[in-house]
This record gives sequence, structure tokens and C-alpha cells, in this order.
Amino acid sequence: MFWYEDEVLRVEKGFKVSEKIRPAVFYGSGTINFWKNISKDLDDFNVFNAGFGGSTVSACCWFYERLVKPMKPSSIILYAGENDLGDNRHPEEVCMLVKFFIDRLRENYPDIPFTFISIKPSPARWHIIDRINYTNEIVKYMISFENNAFYLDVHSSMIDRYGHPNPSLFNDDGLHLSYEGYELWKKFILENRNVIFRT
Repeated sequence: MFWYEDEVLRVEKGFKVSEKIRPAVFYGSGTINFWKNISKDLDDFNVFNAGFGGSTVSACCWFYERLVKPMKPSSIILYAGENDLGDNRHPEEVCMLVKFFIDRLRENYPDIPFTFISIKPSPARWHIIDRINYTNEIVKYMISFENNAFYLDVHSSMIDRYGHPNPSLFNDDGLHLSYEGYELWKKFILENRNVIFRT
């Protein structure tokens, strides 16, 4: 995990500078990291962007002690798993890692809301869409048995009427979100603010 060190140090430094107290922590891969306007987009809430580029669910678990526990979050919103699948991890392994992350979170923060954002249908990962769909399905099922945990389905609304990814929601790399993509995510998060932030 040493290749994440610079990114992890950046997040740690950013949190210290922010002086935020008990933020709603958005955690996970580059899709979170690149949401540069997240504080402005969700300015009614005390949010902190703890995303780090290229991260997997396993990396999010590995750096839990450094990037989650010290922040004393009021809620956790996780986007991860897409890179795991891109690295040929099996969907069931990804689900097990999400479960492991939740279990670690509950050891320290048994009552805070946890939200898993569904894995998006990235054009660059369309060749593994069956594994993405299966991962979303089993993670959603697993989360349904967890206390104060929520599965946020953004995936379904990122597919066009022909069953393909809506290109307007993605950057030219076919992997990360465009402005329109983040606007869609913002809409879903605000519509579900009561469970995500427990307002």
C-alpha cells in the first residue's frame, strides 16, 4: 500500500488544516477525490473529502486507522469497489471487504450513518459491467442487514434509454465524472439527506 502514501499524507494534512469537527466524511477513490466542489455543493452540511486517487476497498480498509478513525466522523459515505473490480477482484471479495470496513467502523462508531454509493457504469469499465452489476446487487443485499446503513443507487440513473452509460455524465477518460455527473450525485445525496447525514 506504500504507493498511496503521498495521497494519504495529502488527506491527513488537509483534514488538519480544515479544523473540521465531526464531519460527514466522503471516503474512497478518485471519483470522490475529484469532487473538488463538494463543500460548496453540500454547503448545508459539514463535509470533508477524504478521497484518494486509485484507492480500492482494500486500501480504504488499510488506511482506516489514519483516515477515518481520527476524524471522528458524524457519518461515512463510501465510494469504492470499482478499482477493485478493475484489478480483477471477484465481486464477492469486494462485498466481503465492504463488510469488513463496516465492521471496523462499528467498533468505533456503532451508531453513525454509513452510506455505500453504488458502483457507477463507467464507459471505460463497460467490459466488466456484469461484475459491476453483480457487486452492486450483493452489496445492496448485505447492507440491508446492517444497522443504520444505506445503499445509494446512482448507477440506475447513469444508464441511458438504450441501456448504456450516459456519456454526458463522464469525462473524456470514460472513468471519472463530468460536471453533470456530479450534479446528478449531488441531487441524489440531497434527496436522501435525512438518512445520509441523519438530519
